[in-house]
Amino acid sequence: MKRAACLLVCAALLLGGLTACADAERQLAMGDADGNARVNAADALVVLKTAVGRHTLNLFEAEAADVNEDAAIDALDALYILQYGVGKLTCFAQTVAFALPAAADLADRPARIDDPLLMYNGRRVLDRQDWESQQYYRRLMLQHYIYGRMPQQRAYTAAGWQTTPLPESGATMLQTTLTFGRSHCTVRLCVPAGEGPFPLIMKLDYLSDRQYRSPLEDELLSAGRYAFAVVGRQLTAPDTAADRNDPTLAAYAAGDTGALALWAHACTLALDEILTLGLIDPDRVCLTGHSRDGKAVLLAAAFDTRFAAVAPNASGVGGAGSLRVPRAGSEPLAHLVQNFPHWFAGELASFADCPQKLPVDGIDLQCLIAPRAILRTEARNDAWSDPAGTAANRQAMDAVYAFLGAPAQRNTLVTRPGEHGMERADWQAVVDFCDRVFA
Repeated sequence: MKRAACLLVCAALLLGGLTACADAERQLAMGDADGNARVNAADALVVLKTAVGRHTLNLFEAEAADVNEDAAIDALDALYILQYGVGKLTCFAQTVAFALPAAADLADRPARIDDPLLMYNGRRVLDRQDWESQQYYRRLMLQHYIYGRMPQQRAYTAAGWQTTPLPESGATMLQTTLTFGRSHCTVRLCVPAGEGPFPLIMKLDYLSDRQYRSPLEDELLSAGRYAFAVVGRQLTAPDTAADRNDPTLAAYAAGDTGALALWAHACTLALDEILTLGLIDPDRVCLTGHSRDGKAVLLAAAFDTRFAAVAPNASGVGGAGSLRVPRAGSEPLAHLVQNFPHWFAGELASFADCPQKLPVDGIDLQCLIAPRAILRTEARNDAWSDPAGTAANRQAMDAVYAFLGAPAQRNTLVTRPGEHGMERADWQAVVDFCDRVFA
């Protein structure tokens, strides 16, 4: 415990806590920062509030702060909260051994979608503080059990925008390549003629070439209604199961980052670069993607609040559907991790034979996006993509949007006839959705 307490002293100093009073530092050196003769997570919170001035962490009440579920509320729990919930102490990733429960040590959960207003400690969410506490918990658990550590580095280099006029629509096409670490992504942005800033519909796809554009793009560019962007992920992270240890992913191995997290990060960096141009309204950006890219855009929106709307198409289990509650014809978790292990944290594979033990699911990912807008587009004959699970999650999210005082129209599902794919009807649903939520 003294070692954990000392780590918290380092944490306070690394976070800029140079104003800590001497008494608080002396108490922390003994572990009992709040002077109640017990060393627990409450001590860490006292130190953080006095030394760093961060009051958000008091949302974790001491009696409900056993984040690592070891039946002891102690300073290590506070380190979990810092490492995963606040995301400030990335330097501790290699120096502190985090040990959340393994799949075998978790209890079976009911075969139903979780109540999104029920907290990890069994209490119901009563106010915004409870809600924020639960959101920190979700970020921690989703990264550990499903997606791996989200990249934190925002530095990148851009090749410079290449500009091409598009006479058929009067728009201008701009293209660039971003490099971050060992990864790259290509970005194609098409902006209407006239004065901006314009609302933006951004799509994540394999490539950013014009052949990957929306079937509505030319029409809407000509009308001056929307700008469009495509982020090409081909060179961001490998997309074959044999490449789980590819150097691109290995660069993030300390946090067990999967390809979905890297693709999501590419969306964040692409938006960073696009906004430098001053052509796009930063408050009206919608992110969309199909299938595996639908999973990634949900993840991007969950961790980047600048995406005012997200529209995953046929994102399936691991996206808007449910990993833990299988439905007839939907992709089993075992198939997902056997064929696409590189998409996720390595930990997810341990739930292949016991999905009922998974402590977080697609509903938690969508909770991180609320109260921002979510449109899910599905096809009736695409059972593999779990449209039924997606519909169940959307219904469960009604209570979240009501609790947060957000309009019900921000929580939407549109289903069309047909098979797996992102068709013209899906694109029309995205545009109609943006028209409503950006009005």
